[in-house]
Amino acid sequence: MDFIRKIRHLLCILAALIFYAGTIHAQKPEPKRSFVLLIYMNGSDLESKHQLASEDINEIIHSYKNVDDHFATVILQGGTKKWHLSEPISSDSLTYSKVTKDGFEKVKVTANKSIGDPSTLVDFITFSKNNFPAERYGLIFWNHGRGSVHGFGYDELFPEDISLSLREMGEAFADLKRNQNDLNLDFIGFDACLMATIETATVLAPYAEYMVASQELEPGNGWNYQYIINSLSANPNLNTTQLLEGIAKSYIDTYSAQPYIQATLSVIALNKIAALNTSVGKLISNISANLNSTYPAKEAFKQKSNYRARSKSFGLPSFSFAAEDMIDIFSFFKLAAKSTDTLFSDFEKKMRDAVLFNIYSKNLDKDAISGLSVYFPYYNRKTASQLNDYLKTPFNIAFEKFIETYVAELIGGGADSVFVRDSGRKLNAAMLVNTNKIYLNIRRLTEDSTLVSYGLDAYDTNVDHRGNITLHGGNKKWDARWISINDINVCVFMGLSNQSGVSYNVPVLWNGKQAELMIKYFNVDGENLAKVIGLREIFADGITDKIKDLQAHDEIVFLGQNSLDESMSIELGKLTITDPSALDIKLLTMPKGNYQVGFCLVDFYGNKHYTKFEDYTIN
Repeated sequence: MDFIRKIRHLLCILAALIFYAGTIHAQKPEPKRSFVLLIYMNGSDLESKHQLASEDINEIIHSYKNVDDHFATVILQGGTKKWHLSEPISSDSLTYSKVTKDGFEKVKVTANKSIGDPSTLVDFITFSKNNFPAERYGLIFWNHGRGSVHGFGYDELFPEDISLSLREMGEAFADLKRNQNDLNLDFIGFDACLMATIETATVLAPYAEYMVASQELEPGNGWNYQYIINSLSANPNLNTTQLLEGIAKSYIDTYSAQPYIQATLSVIALNKIAALNTSVGKLISNISANLNSTYPAKEAFKQKSNYRARSKSFGLPSFSFAAEDMIDIFSFFKLAAKSTDTLFSDFEKKMRDAVLFNIYSKNLDKDAISGLSVYFPYYNRKTASQLNDYLKTPFNIAFEKFIETYVAELIGGGADSVFVRDSGRKLNAAMLVNTNKIYLNIRRLTEDSTLVSYGLDAYDTNVDHRGNITLHGGNKKWDARWISINDINVCVFMGLSNQSGVSYNVPVLWNGKQAELMIKYFNVDGENLAKVIGLREIFADGITDKIKDLQAHDEIVFLGQNSLDESMSIELGKLTITDPSALDIKLLTMPKGNYQVGFCLVDFYGNKHYTKFEDYTIN
């Protein structure tokens, strides 16, 4: 019996050794390097469907410039259903890999966990610092970004824990700092959408010197890793601010040949965030007190809503896709505060101190881009209802209180009683003062009596001195034209209008997947020029997708909205892409048939009220 027990014991040891051998490769001790770059890479659909993570890894591999072994890149790979590297990577586990002058090598394979689990981040950084000693470290989060409420990432393998919230991120870094005393991170970057927020900077401030992130959606190909790796492999002692300015400029320059792509990247000095937050708290408290002392409660809410509506928004929100409700913090305060106010002047100075570099594409020159965003719910009432998640993020008590009050009014309030159901296009005084936006809505009656909505367009809708809604050039009658792509009239939802132009979201099936084409009208030398700037896939859980390019041979099915249930379910036309740059966008007369013309009035609470629809026949 003792002999059998010994055999069993030996077999257990052998099994453990076999598992260990498969879990971590035997490796010689790593030399202490000048710089180690850590990449927390959540592949997600960006890799499984589009191979974008593998493209960036290959770009990193081929960008090493120097034969000296003083710089290395360590990558955590997870969160995707399929990898596309020549080196086989399992989607059933987490893989740690290194890239040096000698190429790519897997160094550890461990049990699968969600990228949204804070312990995954803790384990990766702990392993990297223990096994790859360096004088300096930088950390990049690679994947989808979801702003201040939902944080970073979309792990497609763990639907119950897809994202790493800012609160969880802060907990992970606090845990690391407790165990390591000094994290020694030169910078934390986000190759992800919408993460250049003051909330993100507040959470990260104790753990790194700088933050690098985008206020806007990112193109699918993301950052320029050739520049990053070239620079650090050639000179790992490169000054941090020089490196980060170069990262921002190279990112914007990468897309300069595509003038319709709107890109931003800012570099934030995290040691200036505490002072900025103090200024923000004083300023928002002053604004709130002034509003409450000047206006009755409902009028004060309208003022807040008006400031919010006029602030620079990010993520291309519309009624078809609400995005993450991020706005430029400076643009909001410039509207809400008196510019001569000493508190605003102090805020302006603190912003200049905190935003080291604020670089964006030329087509955003006329927009209010300051380098930092803040969460302010407006388009996305669902996200607003998740305010508790936001309030768990350590940020700014005064600003959070302001948002909490606003959300309670947004969700609980309403101006329904003043809106007359099925009213005509003449608005009474109460309706006028409670209407925030007016959209034209066109519906077509099909042969089977289905009403197909072609979306909402507020371009040039107005109200004359008698309260009548007018259209282009003051006309009261619709001219029977609607936006078309390659001579197919499409359903469009107007997004945000700003100094640089007007955007529209077009619901489609893209190679069989729910998506939206994004149209942008740019004002160039007084002429409106239209362009499809890309597309984004629509996910059931509201993930904000990176902007992707249309490719030749893509199959597009344009979808109309069923007016009965507002589902995007009615086919308007099909298109096989031949040349993505040659799509023809114009106003085109609608096909012959029976239509209904009406208006959607959106109040300051985001509620929609429809006027009476008038019959219209195109012969």
